[in-house]
Amino acid sequence: VARAVNVAPTLEAPKKTWQRAWRMHKRLLPLLHITDWRKETRLEDSSLNVACLWWKALAANNKTSPIYDNALSYDLLPSLTRRLISPKLICFYPRLHHANVEIRTAFLDQTLLSIIQTISSSGKKKKIRFLCMGSGYDPRSIKFLERDLVEECWEFDLPNVVEAKEQLYRSKRFRKRRPWLNMIPDDAMENGEEKKAGNIEKKTLIERLHFVSSDLNDVQTLEKKIDAVLTSPSKHNDNLKNQEEDNHVEWYNIFIFEGVMIYLNDTIPSTLLSVCSQALVRNNATGSLCFADRLENIPGGDEILAQKEMKRNGWELMKWLPKPGLARHMGFAVPLGGGEEFRLK
Repeated sequence: VARAVNVAPTLEAPKKTWQRAWRMHKRLLPLLHITDWRKETRLEDSSLNVACLWWKALAANNKTSPIYDNALSYDLLPSLTRRLISPKLICFYPRLHHANVEIRTAFLDQTLLSIIQTISSSGKKKKIRFLCMGSGYDPRSIKFLERDLVEECWEFDLPNVVEAKEQLYRSKRFRKRRPWLNMIPDDAMENGEEKKAGNIEKKTLIERLHFVSSDLNDVQTLEKKIDAVLTSPSKHNDNLKNQEEDNHVEWYNIFIFEGVMIYLNDTIPSTLLSVCSQALVRNNATGSLCFADRLENIPGGDEILAQKEMKRNGWELMKWLPKPGLARHMGFAVPLGGGEEFRLK
């Protein structure tokens, strides 16, 4: 599996070693964040969110890794303690949990990039939108915005996580480390001159990321919030003319699940798959589904069972790559009867 996504394999170690590493990191987290006494940088932990941020930063700080993110994840960490995973030190860490997270991150990033390239080369004028379900402190939205690969991103998560993440992204520390996130992109310039304030089409990169407080177990409320996103015009078009033009541009919506279904109530993971596919149909929208999670009704990595689970919930499985770990199911799916662009490949 690791080779399939161009990542070095995890360490061959007994289960006790993995458990020991898990417990040790959990005990160290309060010390790693001991300097984060300011509210704007204090992270609320929920379902290993903070631990995953450190694992991703450790993997993404390696320039030889396919998930290298130009220190984005690293910039989200406390000033002093983050030096423990500086590029010079990462080689000393055994490839355990961070390597497992690296595999699923590489799969998602590579699959998302492939989807975007296919849509962009289809000849149709479409804007790309991410809808990230339970994304925790994962920085994928910012990473793809920085690289100008998507137009906007929406993240759905618990209120305390959303509030903490939004404060962290808007903190002085993070803005100082990545000042370009608070600047108008180059395409807000015309003929070398800045447009007048009333005609600026796009806001800063950070303002193209939107947070939605959501309990994913509350399916009915979540359904309404997804509908609101799919039917809304671009959030970063300010003037009326640009909004009218935006209404004629088709959006391509990519639903992303990573390591969140594990923590949901029974039957909710399958229901969410159906909610996403039905939302696309109901709003006459195009899109797809990309996941690295643990689906229901698939005890192992059986692709036939995965195809049946997807079909029951309105999706056709196009790519399947199971791996070890809790979030063992990785794949890509398109709505039943849709996804013509991918069938031509």
